[in-house]
Amino acid sequence: MISAFFVSANTLSTETQDLTLISDNIANVNTIGYKEKTPVFSSILNEVVTSNAGTLEVGSYVDIPQTLNNFSQGILMQTDQPLNVAITGPGFFIVSDGENYYYTRNGEFKLTKDGDKVYITTPDGLKVLGTSDIKAPLIELTNLSPIEISYALPPKATTYVNFYQTNLEAAAPIKVDPFDPNNPDSYNYSGSFKVYDAKGNAYSVEVYFKKIENEKWQVYFGSGETIFNKDNPITLEFDSTGKLIAVNGSPSTQVTLNFERILNNPVNIDFREVTSWSYNFTMQIETDGYPLGELTSLGISKEGIINASYSNGISKNIARLALAYFADEQALTDIGGARFVDILKNASPKYFPAGYVSSLLPRALEASNVDLGKEIINLIKAQRVYQANAKALTTSDEMVVDALGLKR
Repeated sequence: MISAFFVSANTLSTETQDLTLISDNIANVNTIGYKEKTPVFSSILNEVVTSNAGTLEVGSYVDIPQTLNNFSQGILMQTDQPLNVAITGPGFFIVSDGENYYYTRNGEFKLTKDGDKVYITTPDGLKVLGTSDIKAPLIELTNLSPIEISYALPPKATTYVNFYQTNLEAAAPIKVDPFDPNNPDSYNYSGSFKVYDAKGNAYSVEVYFKKIENEKWQVYFGSGETIFNKDNPITLEFDSTGKLIAVNGSPSTQVTLNFERILNNPVNIDFREVTSWSYNFTMQIETDGYPLGELTSLGISKEGIINASYSNGISKNIARLALAYFADEQALTDIGGARFVDILKNASPKYFPAGYVSSLLPRALEASNVDLGKEIINLIKAQRVYQANAKALTTSDEMVVDALGLKR
């Protein structure tokens, strides 16, 4: 009878632990990225009586030696936040306080300033880790770093001018007058484009095309009254099909020109896509210079690539999120906040670029995977077990009292 006291008291304590886990699950039903906890009950043998008739188990305790985390995926919820992202499949985001790595399914990120730098972080400031190798292949990553964002994009001087979708009409007349930018009869076509110096100052550059022979053209560049190559025009030669075959007598399609007075650096000019067909004059130009730009928006793609857009029209891919995968997810320890750590170093994490093993869903979050209906049933069950063992405890007490009264 006395042992019944201990068995019942032990069970009451164990069911209290169970109630705590159930309550934790219910309390976190709205926690982003939370994973349901499941208790593992185990009997503990208390006393064995051995006789000629055999072995008899007189009593046993029950305990919760282990709690398992249910890592099944929660419902994905679409949001309007550009720095919200959900994992579709296995894996965890990697976040760090500068010393330790933490793993989470909560992709609710924000920008946080740290000194003179800005990083993508969790709501409480842990830095999100990734790689600066945007095109990283599907190989294990060995170097992870915080994802740093530049609020301002410094100006960049123009270093190349690329002509594409540019056609010089084959039937255009030959011009014999000496080239003069102020005399439209001395050239066939003209256009303009912008270039930028190292300080972000913009300048307009004019380009002039003059047909001097069949299948041969001259090209001049200038700004205002200054013609950069007035005495050394660039000569383009085409074959009978209108394909460019030489620039300044060389098969190379590129030349270098100094835009003196406006740029301090030489500019590489590429004519490889220029043609001379029986079609109207067209010209498209691509350059690489731009002025100072301020951050206007951020986005995360399904491959985990983080793109920053700036007020100067430049859009840049700056980093790629990394995901952690584990041989044994149950080796992770829940530390709260929908975060896990590999305290015992038994989980064997592997880090890979996002978008390969698992892709991401932009502007979305993963909800808790707690099934509220199931937890309510577990709560009722735990309550009934607790009540039954409490009754067993009072019954044992009454039996002891009756036994003590036998000597009267």
